[in-house]
Amino acid sequence: MQNVNRVSNPSDCFVSIQLNSNRPQQILTFLENVQSTATHPEQVEVLIHIDSGDTAMEEALDIAIETMLLRIKYIATDIVSSFFDLWKPLNELIKITDPASYFVINVSDEFLFKTKGWDEQLRRYVGYYPDDIFRIRTSQYRYRNYHDIWECGFAPDSLAFYTKRWLDISGDWNPCLGPDSFQQCVAYYLYSHDRFNMNQCNRDIADPFIKFSGEGANIGLEGEALKKRSYGHIKEWFVLMSAKMQEEAKRRAMLLRAQIFVEEHGISTYTIKDNRTQKRIEIKDSLIDPIRIFPYYVRPLKIYFVNFLRRFRYHFYNGGGENAVIESWFGGTLFYLSYKSKFFEKVYKIFEKTKVGKSLIGYRYGKNFKRYMTAFNSSLKSRKKGYYIYGTGSYALTLLDYIEGENIAKPRAIFEKESIIKSKKDLQEFKGYQIISEERGISALTESDIILIGSYCFADIIIARLQDVGCKARLVKLTY
Repeated sequence: MQNVNRVSNPSDCFVSIQLNSNRPQQILTFLENVQSTATHPEQVEVLIHIDSGDTAMEEALDIAIETMLLRIKYIATDIVSSFFDLWKPLNELIKITDPASYFVINVSDEFLFKTKGWDEQLRRYVGYYPDDIFRIRTSQYRYRNYHDIWECGFAPDSLAFYTKRWLDISGDWNPCLGPDSFQQCVAYYLYSHDRFNMNQCNRDIADPFIKFSGEGANIGLEGEALKKRSYGHIKEWFVLMSAKMQEEAKRRAMLLRAQIFVEEHGISTYTIKDNRTQKRIEIKDSLIDPIRIFPYYVRPLKIYFVNFLRRFRYHFYNGGGENAVIESWFGGTLFYLSYKSKFFEKVYKIFEKTKVGKSLIGYRYGKNFKRYMTAFNSSLKSRKKGYYIYGTGSYALTLLDYIEGENIAKPRAIFEKESIIKSKKDLQEFKGYQIISEERGISALTESDIILIGSYCFADIIIARLQDVGCKARLVKLTY
């Protein structure tokens, strides 16, 4: 079931990086990047979960262990059967984390550091709070404030460095998908549990200096693969947002809060008890029993009704907001039924392509979008310039529908990654448009060329990637 390999370097550990991988070349690229960008790679631990029987991964990692300065360990299990099981091995990796580690982070094997000396930047935060209970936020959402628990699910800080003590007190990474969204819920309850107290217990620190590439989970998925992933996410979403999981997130937050409390007040003799019956964390000592109580009860009925109603405007409440592609209650209801039933899935697929369907489902374009596209079209005509679209997803299709419907100049071509072009089965929907691979076409563009980003959720990530590969064209992000 499980095989723990040896450590590659006996030096003291500072940071533990933990991830899943089944791609030998990708993991070697990842490891080389970590080693080349760290000031002290010998103090960086990398824990990797691989599938049982994956000899290619074993061979690649054995070589890396022998040749690199990094502290590399891996475990092999058979507990992952799909994308939605990837959270499970993380709880196994945390068990073998070097006890000396100060920070711990979970990433994907597509993650790459762009900042040289990122570990020295992290070292500046050691002891920032004397109790060592905090996290360093570095993702695209690092400056975001959260006012509703659903925000923690669709915009979590997916690249946060947790102090090991935070995770030791919490117990492990997560009890469900995924580690970033669940831990964001923990952080939310930590600072919001006593909302009207002027002394907020917020242990999030946003770092503006550590840069990286490779953020995002579903980039490159299209057609049936994307639909399967999306429907799976919906199922797991309501597990995360269930009363059971929210109570667990709040329980862990109150365990953190109790430990912070005793150290803030210099209490030396105490016990922290989890009173499951009364759903509260109790701090006790021999004189005062209890010293302080931190309840973690949530309102199951309220959570149930909020989740029930919001599922019928899922796109709005799950990160779309006023830019939601499916905005109406009718469209949201039909989409939800299509997720639950094969029959309604077929009905939805046919209906959404009709004029009446598009109107009732709620595909829409914001006034700013229409105003921009009108001005953009006028500029193209006056300058006799062309433009390109990047992306062959549903956003790109909707964008092309608008362009054709409003008689806006058509793009010269559509760019996409070579791997996606080869694997896509729904490119017939782009009939009449030339599709060119990013690898072949992007490098030939100049500063005078324009690319409209045909993606909604991953626009910022795609822009960052195109900049990384040296794309010189002007990159334009559009929202509805």
